[in-house]
Amino acid sequence: MTAERAATNPGAATSFWRFNLNHELGATLLASLALLAGSWFSSDQLQRRSRQLHQADVERVGQLLQEHLSDAGRQLDRFATLPRGQQQRWEATLMLQPFSDVYRLNADQEIKQILTASPGSRVFPGFSFSASPLRRQLELAPQARSISSPISRSHEDEKAGVYLVRRDGNGQHLLARVKITYLQDFLDRYSRSSGLPLLLMSHDGFVMLASQPARGVAALDLSRAAQGQGYAVRHRNQLWHPVVADDNGLGGHFVSLIPQDQWAQQRQLVLLPSAAVGLLALLLFGWKNRRLHQQLFAPVARFTSDMEQLRSSLEAPVLPPRPRPQVAARFREMGQIQAGFEALMQAIRERDLNLQQKLRTSLTAAAIAHEINLPLSTIRLRCQQADQQLQRGRLDPDQTRELVQTLQAESQQVSRVIERMRMLLRSVQTELTPTDLVGVVQGALTLIKRPLREQQVQLSTQGMGGTRLIVMADAVQLQMALGNLLRNAIEAMAQQPPAQRQLLVSLQRHHDSARITVADSGPGFGLDPDADTLLRTTKPGGTGLGLFVARTSLTNHHGQLTIERSAQLGGASFTMVLPLAQNSGELPTY
Repeated sequence: MTAERAATNPGAATSFWRFNLNHELGATLLASLALLAGSWFSSDQLQRRSRQLHQADVERVGQLLQEHLSDAGRQLDRFATLPRGQQQRWEATLMLQPFSDVYRLNADQEIKQILTASPGSRVFPGFSFSASPLRRQLELAPQARSISSPISRSHEDEKAGVYLVRRDGNGQHLLARVKITYLQDFLDRYSRSSGLPLLLMSHDGFVMLASQPARGVAALDLSRAAQGQGYAVRHRNQLWHPVVADDNGLGGHFVSLIPQDQWAQQRQLVLLPSAAVGLLALLLFGWKNRRLHQQLFAPVARFTSDMEQLRSSLEAPVLPPRPRPQVAARFREMGQIQAGFEALMQAIRERDLNLQQKLRTSLTAAAIAHEINLPLSTIRLRCQQADQQLQRGRLDPDQTRELVQTLQAESQQVSRVIERMRMLLRSVQTELTPTDLVGVVQGALTLIKRPLREQQVQLSTQGMGGTRLIVMADAVQLQMALGNLLRNAIEAMAQQPPAQRQLLVSLQRHHDSARITVADSGPGFGLDPDADTLLRTTKPGGTGLGLFVARTSLTNHHGQLTIERSAQLGGASFTMVLPLAQNSGELPTY
């Protein structure tokens, strides 16, 4: 179906080169886009994986804190099981080293005894925790032996702290604040080794502890930070993406801050090589297709163009062979195709020339036989009639005179035919030289001055005083062809009244060709102007050889002769079209 549509509509078809170029370019672009899309997906996966690794590291920090709190809880449990008298001994006080503050509370959640306190503590015996966030844990103490509080601001110094609640053997509550100053050192060491800030935050988003690079960050939106990469916090003129670990069991989260530049660098490390590979693929595509076009597609296109010119040359006058550039010898098959094509074109050109030469000879012989046979038949018939009359003795002087005149007229007709055949054969030998058409037209007009005067024809010329028009031509042959057209026009107006006999000769340039037009006010052609007019005539006693000579001459000059009705004068109009010369060279003089 596609082939049929391309055959019926040649404009819809595309060249092999463009077809291959479009498809290969599309494939290259799709491959480059797929590579970039895969690189973008890979960079997202790398960022996701990096986020997971950072989150795992932060969760291990939470596990270390949980282990530290567990160890401190075991020490407090051992201390709580000691009798009251033994709790004052120095061995027992070693069990309280993990704690900065330890209190004994009564049933009203008031401090009954301070076992140990940090310097600058703001609590005192009788201080009540009933209005503090620890109230919930203290109320659950009777039902649970070991309770830990969430990370919060301590009452002693408003610093982050975790409280453990235990019951001793006497049924009283021990409230101990775990030392987490070591955790601050751990956060700083983590930041120095990883290069990333680390935060310890409560559930409400407030920062309890922060490593040295993150000091100054007061709070974060944990709900947005847990959603992924869309949330960032600005600190120290830089954007940071928070990575939140799961709850460590104490009501808090460890949060690591990753600089946005780090993820951007990771994306660039993945995308830039992919973009470079895509660009390299496009460059290789362009280089390869340029070479392929020079070595394969351009010669193929040139072959098809030469074939079209060869087809056209079979319908038009044969042009001399033009030099064509040799195709690149990269492909052996292309060289073989060109060699075979050149040999084929040369053989066709030689055969075409031979056929045209034979055609001219055949037409010339047919024309001579046809045109001479008519007057000879008349002479033979008249001679037979005279012989019969002589035998009967009836030939008088008047009949003798009429017979002689008839024979003389027919003999002149034979002479004219022979002269025109000689001119026709003369036109076969064409020598092309740079020729000025103005001089050719002026020379032809000079030869017809006498017929113009005798027939009282009014001559008008156009374009004779302009720029010279140079063509490659045989001046004598062109002048002879133009003279035949002028004489035909004069003879065609013989039946017109003298006042209506008008002849127009114009010379003009049209694009890359020159046109000589001969128009008359005669009856014109009664036949189709596009029909073959060789050896045809509309004049009484005409031979039709003048038009044949003109057309043959135009064929020898790679031109053409067009026939139509003159819109200006109403009669016939003959136009000789000749290609202009590319290089005039030496101009002849007249």
